[in-house]
Amino acid sequence: MTAAVQRGSVSTISRLIQAGAGVNFPNGFGERPAWTAAVRGEIEIITLLSEQGADFSVIYLKKSTVEIAIAAGHTKAAEEIQKILAAKAGNI
Repeated sequence: MTAAVQRGSVSTISRLIQAGAGVNFPNGFGERPAWTAAVRGEIEIITLLSEQGADFSVIYLKKSTVEIAIAAGHTKAAEEIQKILAAKAGNI
């Protein structure tokens, strides 16, 4: 799943989800799809993963998904993730 997110392949991600792949399953380095989508600023993928229950509260390399999106220059993605986290916490 993380490799498909790295490639930005929405169609592959959708097929993997339909085949039962876990949206929170880490790659061999411990990186999870939500974190990868955040670092790439892939809003469409962030939304898709969120709709499938991906955990955007993950920390990897001492950075949250919001922090890594901002560090990578993806403020719109960071804002989207903040909305997802707030909705999950019941703040919206």
